[in-house]
Amino acid sequence: MEMEKTKFAFFKFIKYSYNAHKPFYFVTMADVIVQALLVVYNSFSLSIILRYAEIKAWEKLWLMAALVVLLNFIFVFLTKYLNRLKEIHKDKSIKKINEMAALHMTKVPFSYLENSEYLELKERVKFAIQNQGVIETFVYNLSIIVQNILTLLGLTAILVFFDSFLVIVIAIALVFQIAFTLLTLRIQMRFYNDLIPINRKYDYYFTQLFESKNAKDFRMYAVGSAMKENFGIYCDKVIEYFSAVNKKLSFTNSLSTIVKNVELLLIYLLVAIRTIKDKLSISVFSLNISAAISLSQTLVSIINSSIQFARAYAYIVPYVQLMELTEEKDLGSKKLDSEIETVEFKNVYFTYPGTNKLILENISFKVEKGQKISIVGLNGAGKTTLIKLLCRLYQPDSGEILVNNISILDYDYDSYISKISAVFQDYKLFAYSLRDNISIKSDQTTKPEEEAYKVGLKSVIEKLPKGIDSPYGKEFSDDGVELSGGEAQKFVIARALYRDSSLIILDEPTSALDPLAEAEIYENFNNLVENKMAFYISHRMSSSIFCDKILVIDNGKVSDFAPHKVLMEKKESLYYKLFMLQAKNYELKK
Repeated sequence: MEMEKTKFAFFKFIKYSYNAHKPFYFVTMADVIVQALLVVYNSFSLSIILRYAEIKAWEKLWLMAALVVLLNFIFVFLTKYLNRLKEIHKDKSIKKINEMAALHMTKVPFSYLENSEYLELKERVKFAIQNQGVIETFVYNLSIIVQNILTLLGLTAILVFFDSFLVIVIAIALVFQIAFTLLTLRIQMRFYNDLIPINRKYDYYFTQLFESKNAKDFRMYAVGSAMKENFGIYCDKVIEYFSAVNKKLSFTNSLSTIVKNVELLLIYLLVAIRTIKDKLSISVFSLNISAAISLSQTLVSIINSSIQFARAYAYIVPYVQLMELTEEKDLGSKKLDSEIETVEFKNVYFTYPGTNKLILENISFKVEKGQKISIVGLNGAGKTTLIKLLCRLYQPDSGEILVNNISILDYDYDSYISKISAVFQDYKLFAYSLRDNISIKSDQTTKPEEEAYKVGLKSVIEKLPKGIDSPYGKEFSDDGVELSGGEAQKFVIARALYRDSSLIILDEPTSALDPLAEAEIYENFNNLVENKMAFYISHRMSSSIFCDKILVIDNGKVSDFAPHKVLMEKKESLYYKLFMLQAKNYELKK
């Protein structure tokens, strides 16, 4: 996977966020206009009242005062109303933007999930969204900058008409503020970039220490002490980083405060001198002082918002990079409407992306409907890789995988994958009821408990207070149930059997089961899968006895493909050696 520097990330993110929830942008723009008008209005309102007081036009003064109060009420109402709308639509927008990223991650090629560069990018996006609130910061500060620019135009027009030198003084102060801003931004960005690798390790140790499944190992072995020691080390490093950056930021903030106070002093002096020299009225003095201070505050606000915006923008870039990753394309359009009758590998070669090591070399074999195939071999031989190819998680470098004599890449993905049920080594049960874990989004009429009973879960389900409707885990429910590894694995197998598919794939399906439970599964295996085709991988060689054929993978090549009896006659074969070696371990020593 190649990750090029993203161009025009600003405009691309605006496009993503605008398409995510358009009302947020309309409400934000309305608020920007109202706030800009409010600042300019506040600069004028007091000076107008003072002007009528100077000429003793009392009726007009009271009328203007009433108008000012009315307009203030309108501005306050609009501000609060728009802020309320912004909060509502902001939350919707952020959720939608996050949802877009989450959905996109489910559509990128599976190879990315095993790529360190992609995982680093995903971690940066996660850190930006969860730890930095980057999306909210980006959109909020962008609106503040636009608002202040509109305000700036109005106030600058007032001051240029009064005294252009005053604008020059404010501009000089702005140059210093920008310098301090850039220095602050540089310090912050270097800090966060250096912190991310440390924070990842900090989060890892923090998560592991809080993971209840690790508690037994932590108490039995020294790994618990090691984890606590490492967590303490990275906790100290994080504190050191924050302490160091806070010292630097305190220095730049102090310089910035000094510049602000000097600027304010010069503004009062210049306006006072010009007022006395030209014998200007108090109302003019008030207008220009108010405009000058508001202009200075607006510039400071622009600078502060720019800092936050620039920092957020740096984190937006990984988000845009993530969204620009090419989604998995469905190369085929042919619907697989019938059952899977045959599966054939023809001269398949495969290497993982970014590596040169050949994992599968010239793999060829054919399986017919109703056959049960056991895939065996040493660790790293390529067994699981073969299954990943069949499930279209990867594509072969060369050669073909045919289903019903048609390349699997020619099939529409959804129709193809709907014909396959798979249980992988890293299986997962989710925080739903046990029933839903078996039958999620299925319109089958068969009851989930029927499949659960077939794999030996009847006694387990009957002991639960809510039976098969019991929630799994305690993430959302205090009465959620926890299952042993073997019980959980049986539920996953039940899920695979429940799906109306014609090919069953079980990758180490009984690794968490005891020998008796394993024997029960395999003895009934043919009945469980009925006339369906089945592939399964197991390191327990005795399970191969129940299969029609054994596919032996040796260093990425097919060394044998034959029934158990035939392979046991080949004394020098890898299968015979593995089977006999394991059989000896089960013999009772006299």
